[in-house]
Amino acid sequence: MERDLYGDSLPVHWWDQPHFEAEQSNAFGSLVDAAVEELHQLYDPDKRPVPLLANSFGAQLALALIARVPAKIGHLSIVGGILDLRTALVRLGVHVANENHNSSLAAASQRAQQSTDNATLWALIDSLFSVRDLLDFYWSPTAMVQRVAMNQLAARGALLHVPTYQAVLNDFITRALPPPVTWRGSAQVCIGRHDPYALPSDAESWRRVLPQASVQFVETGHFPHLELPPSLWLPRA
Repeated sequence: MERDLYGDSLPVHWWDQPHFEAEQSNAFGSLVDAAVEELHQLYDPDKRPVPLLANSFGAQLALALIARVPAKIGHLSIVGGILDLRTALVRLGVHVANENHNSSLAAASQRAQQSTDNATLWALIDSLFSVRDLLDFYWSPTAMVQRVAMNQLAARGALLHVPTYQAVLNDFITRALPPPVTWRGSAQVCIGRHDPYALPSDAESWRRVLPQASVQFVETGHFPHLELPPSLWLPRA
């Protein structure tokens, strides 16, 4: 989506993460290792640290990078980031179930909310993947062009590598919560008012993780960087 929309017009290195087989162990750990290596390639010790831009689950990767190589991280811009994966998916499930009058999805959302086991979370994810118009819920009401573009990418199979998604989440949800962030670089967090993963209370959650961050709500869905001008979300160099 980013390359289709912006091409080479922005000073952003759109990283292609490695793909994994669904059964691969330590996939999230391997993803973090690959991101660290990519960061090393971009880092110039004679210049400023590398600014980070993170969307959705990428926020977890950004936090992992901060824990591993804090000295190489510059300004952090999180757009539509996810802090608690289970909570976010339950919110999405409840929202879609209510809009579509989908009783089976509502039940799967309730089970995932009331349980901490991985099986209920994967059952919810499977239920969400069965919703034909799921991607339409990720946008603000005015983002029709972007909505159509994302649906076209999904139809071509160019949006999500499902085995990688399965492997990374399988590993991630078995891990303990990361330690509190001690990095004190500058940060900004943009949360879409129409993001089905988000609630106003998330502002305080982000401030607990990144006390130095400016947190703002914007009139977008889950992808502020695809709905707003780059001047509002590009990380500062």
